[in-house]
Amino acid sequence: MAGGENRSWVIETVSWPLFGLSAVLVVLRLWTRTRIIRSLGWDDAFIILALVCACVNSIMITISAHYGTGRHANTLTEYQQIMSTKYNWLSQGFHVMSSNWGKVSVAMFLLRIIRKVKHHKMAICGGMVLLTIINVVCVYTIYGQCTPTAKLWDTSVDGSCWDPGVQKNYAFFQGSSSAFSDLVLALYPLHTIYGLQMARKVKFGLATVLSLGIFAMVAAIIKTINLASLSARADYPWKTVDLAIWIEVEQYLIIIAACIPTLTPLFNIAIYKRSSKRNASSGKKVYTGPQYGRSDGYAQFGSRPGQEYPLDEYSGDIWTTRKDGDGNSDDPIITEEGGQGIMKTTEIHIQTGSMAERNDSRP
Repeated sequence: MAGGENRSWVIETVSWPLFGLSAVLVVLRLWTRTRIIRSLGWDDAFIILALVCACVNSIMITISAHYGTGRHANTLTEYQQIMSTKYNWLSQGFHVMSSNWGKVSVAMFLLRIIRKVKHHKMAICGGMVLLTIINVVCVYTIYGQCTPTAKLWDTSVDGSCWDPGVQKNYAFFQGSSSAFSDLVLALYPLHTIYGLQMARKVKFGLATVLSLGIFAMVAAIIKTINLASLSARADYPWKTVDLAIWIEVEQYLIIIAACIPTLTPLFNIAIYKRSSKRNASSGKKVYTGPQYGRSDGYAQFGSRPGQEYPLDEYSGDIWTTRKDGDGNSDDPIITEEGGQGIMKTTEIHIQTGSMAERNDSRP
């Protein structure tokens, strides 16, 4: 490798566009929750915390790149080596907690879906607590492996450090746990949605948006493979550049995957209005019913005049399909069967037990 190689720009090119996209999605999520469905939750608070931690991580790794991360150590001054290594290490704890809070947000979103399934709720809560403990310990191993911590990036400081393999091995364990949790959070919605009574294309769409965490799992696996660079003290600024890149990718993919499912009310409004215009031009009506106060398929939503929202977000019932007059089996209708269904946040509330038991439990 040539001594003048420089990959610092790659870190910045990856970090800030992903941050911008994540920030836009978080803002849209909060706008949707506050202005459309008017239902903020703890999952929203944790996704904000995840974004803040990710932003601090990106700022620090950008400073680290400015001082030399992405270049070979022999091309840097002693001061540049110390500062690039310092901010590189400092950034990693914020990444760990950003990923943790992002997963907690996803898990709490799932809890809103399965509020009726108590044993699933206990499993998800227990998993969140266990994962948070693993990640907090990981942060300790990052900043506590040297006493004082400054010796981690400046070997001239008096003190002592663990064997580099100790922190690296725990980082492997934490990275593997993180990837496994992404897999569980991605597959769980598939399990819960599989048995629901709804149009096939709606079921497929929900399964897709709720399982986007699979991409974060792939990033977590690649990041974990690159954790071996943590023990590369000889050329740390260069050896850790791939790790820094995949750290950025993983933390922002978690945030993106957590936000997209919460934006379905916005998508529904846009799609439904387009569909309504087409139906109006063709003379076909959809979602009719005097029980909802209107004949055009919309129900009044919120307190402001003229604010309307599609019925699938308003009625609390679930989707099903039927053969209607034109023979289209995928046209959705509103049904009372199944009790709790697609709610104001497009969240499907899953509950166990027979249909009779569910009907008996309804107010």
